[in-house]
Amino acid sequence: MREMTSRERVVETLNHREPDRVPMDLTITLGAYTRLVNHLGLAGEVDPEPKITNWLTYVPIDLKVLEVLDIDVVHLGSRPPSGYPKEQPDGTIVDEWGVRRKRIERPGGGFYLEMVGNPLKDATIDDLEDYPWPDPHDPEVTEGLVERVKWWHDNTDYAIQVWLERGSGEIAGYLRGIEQWWTDLVVDPEFATALLNKLCDLAIEFNRVCIELIGQYVQIVRFTGWDLGGQNAPIFSPAMVDRMFRPILDRQWRTVKGYFKKENPEGRIFFHTCGSIYKLIPIFIDCGLDILDPLQTTAAGMDMDMIKREFGEKLVFHGAMDIQRVLPFSTVDQIREEVRLRIRQLAPGGGFILAPAHALQDDTPPENIVAMYRAGKEYGRYPIRA
Repeated sequence: MREMTSRERVVETLNHREPDRVPMDLTITLGAYTRLVNHLGLAGEVDPEPKITNWLTYVPIDLKVLEVLDIDVVHLGSRPPSGYPKEQPDGTIVDEWGVRRKRIERPGGGFYLEMVGNPLKDATIDDLEDYPWPDPHDPEVTEGLVERVKWWHDNTDYAIQVWLERGSGEIAGYLRGIEQWWTDLVVDPEFATALLNKLCDLAIEFNRVCIELIGQYVQIVRFTGWDLGGQNAPIFSPAMVDRMFRPILDRQWRTVKGYFKKENPEGRIFFHTCGSIYKLIPIFIDCGLDILDPLQTTAAGMDMDMIKREFGEKLVFHGAMDIQRVLPFSTVDQIREEVRLRIRQLAPGGGFILAPAHALQDDTPPENIVAMYRAGKEYGRYPIRA
């Protein structure tokens, strides 16, 4: 088989066909990226400390890094509305939702921006109408978006994934505080439903505004993550997900997918939800999901052979390389064997993009990152013999 371009490789995979090899993707936090750039000897050519793109401390990845690691996907996105994030005199940061965050240093290096203020903690259902919600039509949201996306489309052969919305169901927990939000779902479902529908409306409109500008150049539209699984079980019962969340997921995904398909009939939608979510996968499929991320293999019930067998014809799988134990603490040889295993389980027939199961964190040695992608290229050749 001839060597495909990255874009061709990803499109084949999204259509559940076998390309020349398994495509690969990368998300990474700031500290891990800085060490990786230095390890690759690219510090003189690549900014090792680029500006973080969101509170998760993800970084935009330089073209040279993508080339060296044989990554197939570039991540692009819209901007927050004008004036956000706002740095406060006390050093905290307020995002466009009004959620306040504080930089918390981690032992051994790195940091997170953790919530310290929840603006709707004491709100009533009537307050939702008057709250200063972020504006999808603020010109800053799409400033330079067409130029950035079109440049990558016209000047490279990478598949393009975009993250365009500013909210999802998970934002509800940030606005209310996690404890209060989980309480709402049980004792005040009317309020919870109203908040979810408001967030859904905003997510749809943020996506629509941007997709109508750049959808024709894009292969994947990513939705803001919504972690519905814990380490040992779903956080919310399948019954609650079905009752409270399914209508929101279904409306948001199908509406946005409709906008996207008008611009690119081969476009696919992507959803991130961590943890033990095996029991929820049928709901995601019924709501029209195309790509499921991150396949947290260490969570209960996340048997990759079973998941591929039961859902592999309906979903593309993205991720599966464990960031809790394997990537931070294994030897290079152990990393290679893990890559080989996940490719053997998930790649046959297409429909698998190898990637870390969440962004690579600061505790992952750069040599292990390099080993993962080298092994992915070696073992991911079709037909799979790993």
